[in-house]
Amino acid sequence: MYTSFYHALFAALFTVIWLLYHMLTRRSFWRYVGPWLVALPVLALLLLPLVPSVSTGVGSAIRDEEHWRIKADLYHVDLVDPFLPSAHHPLWGAAIREYQEPLHLNSDSWVTTPGYLALALAILGVWRGWRVARLWLLLTFILLVYAMGTRLRIGGIDTGIPLPIAYIHALPLVGFGHRRSFVMLLNLIPFAVLVGFGVHALAQHNTGWRRLALLAAVFGLALFELAPPRMQIYADDTPALYASLRGGEGALLTVPSSDGTLLGQSAGLRAQMIHERPLIAGYVARPPVYPMFDSAPPFKQLYDLNCRDRDIIAPDVATARSSLAFYGVGQVVLHSERLDADELRCARRWLDERLALPIARQEGPIIVYNVPHYEPQPFLYLNRGWFNLERNDTRQWRWMSTRGLLYIVNPANEPRHFAVTLHLESFQEPRAIAATFNGRVLGSMHVLPNATRRYELLLLVPPGEHELRLSGPTTTDPAAGRAVSIVLVAAHLHELP
Repeated sequence: MYTSFYHALFAALFTVIWLLYHMLTRRSFWRYVGPWLVALPVLALLLLPLVPSVSTGVGSAIRDEEHWRIKADLYHVDLVDPFLPSAHHPLWGAAIREYQEPLHLNSDSWVTTPGYLALALAILGVWRGWRVARLWLLLTFILLVYAMGTRLRIGGIDTGIPLPIAYIHALPLVGFGHRRSFVMLLNLIPFAVLVGFGVHALAQHNTGWRRLALLAAVFGLALFELAPPRMQIYADDTPALYASLRGGEGALLTVPSSDGTLLGQSAGLRAQMIHERPLIAGYVARPPVYPMFDSAPPFKQLYDLNCRDRDIIAPDVATARSSLAFYGVGQVVLHSERLDADELRCARRWLDERLALPIARQEGPIIVYNVPHYEPQPFLYLNRGWFNLERNDTRQWRWMSTRGLLYIVNPANEPRHFAVTLHLESFQEPRAIAATFNGRVLGSMHVLPNATRRYELLLLVPPGEHELRLSGPTTTDPAAGRAVSIVLVAAHLHELP
């Protein structure tokens, strides 16, 4: 779905260029525009649900502006990219990748290089068939300029020369597509038409065996220049131990969840095909936001594999056991062979010492822990929107930017009344901090500067996991160079009678 938005944006850009060209070069205006005007009401109705998200930037709820600025800076086309040979060729691909990776930081696979034969044929097609080829040349050129981003880069050097997209970037639909180099995939369509014109020119000006020999030579050169790399074959090394876990109770939590490699990302899924049980944090191409895996103990600690236990809401054993029980974890599988010494020490500290989970079995470096049937208690944990923990000799705190999320978990089968107590202080000036619960506006808190004060929210919390969101205006802190609003010193959850 995420990539489909890009394809829809690029297809719309393609269509606009097509229509403008015909409107400006031909007299039959209504022939081209009329059908679109008729279809416009239906198209607007279909796109209506997307208007709020697209106008503000899809993903802004979970990704900040700095994230998208970095993406826009990385996912661009360098001027030299279209004129490089294939980075995937078995002979010279490694050298081209070595050159391109510093330009795109491992995103070179998104940059399409058509090859020298295709470029030569496209030039021939434009030369021989200018009247029919100029539209396709215009489409190719404009999409290429769009893919190059806001500034012209040549061989990794940022010239600082602004490109047209820099002046229209603020428009809602244009500003939506930050990974602009993706448009090079769509750009292959008009470019392929130019190549087709070139092949047609070759065939038209040659006859008989000469034509066949020439076309065969073009086909052979194309096969050589666009030869794919040697196929990589991976052996399935899933441990046989997973077969013994089939039919067990609850989900499996694998530590570590992945070793970061492509093969490691699929290890959990390959094991799941054997044990056939739910899997915590399995790999998917577009992972949804899992608040508990990002922040709730012990998931965060076993995912990050660090034993820093200090925080605004300390990751205590009671909360960790309640979290395992609430989210339905039945067993934990520890792959010690995938961890370094410090990571293994942290994992064993949580699993053996703090949680004291009983070992069900061990085969070589793999240890399987059983999770007892804990009685889950209500708990609260911080999620996104808070800066890293800071502290001095007397207290610790976290700054909030525009918004900060907390999650409340009620494991009971019926709604319960809770009080959420927050100790807050505003940065430099008083500010109104809005509070919403599951998207429902609760009101606002008038948070004052210069001293920490206690604020309490009374909530009727349904069963399950629920989002409490704080949001407010920010001020740039010149010392830290970041925009902040309030500071959180402490947070507590109390069930009311």
